[in-house]
Amino acid sequence: RYGPEGCRLHRMARGIDEEVFRPWSPVPEWSEQVDCELPIAVFERLMFLLAAPLERLLERLATEGLACQELTATLQVEDAGNGARSALDHRKLTLAVPSSAASGAAARTFLELLRLDVERSALAGPVTRVNLCVTTAAAPRAEQGRLFGRPPVQASAIAQVAAKLSARLGSEAVFSPDLVDSWRPESAYRRG
Repeated sequence: RYGPEGCRLHRMARGIDEEVFRPWSPVPEWSEQVDCELPIAVFERLMFLLAAPLERLLERLATEGLACQELTATLQVEDAGNGARSALDHRKLTLAVPSSAASGAAARTFLELLRLDVERSALAGPVTRVNLCVTTAAAPRAEQGRLFGRPPVQASAIAQVAAKLSARLGSEAVFSPDLVDSWRPESAYRRG
């Protein structure tokens, strides 16, 4: 009488459900916020303050089987002339490959990238609050070990060096070359 929808509702009323159960899980948000007791003008003090929350954030990611590839640091900065006004300073830190290193080593890498970014473009004033947010997380790249001989250089270590170089020299200075068939050595590659 009610068609297929009526049959489905009748089965649901009897407690029969053919659909596969899919539990709801909240969307993970990986962020840490640090409030400074006093405005911090010396960047080394800020790096010391950010080390512990950044390690906690990366450890939480590691428990999910993920590694941080892109981190956004939002710094709330007081105006140098007037302490009442504040502005937000966004810094995006990116690794080419998600690092499978321990959270302490990865935290030091991200802090080094933040230091290089601040050296390139200085802050407008002392920092009062910092929000660290993982914008891109991915599974760390699997790397095969060796039975004999020296261990191979890890791709995550190369990615960290490339990120430090691009932060210091600019993103256009670091690239991966693709080989091109040419008789001239200087034109045997192109930017990848």
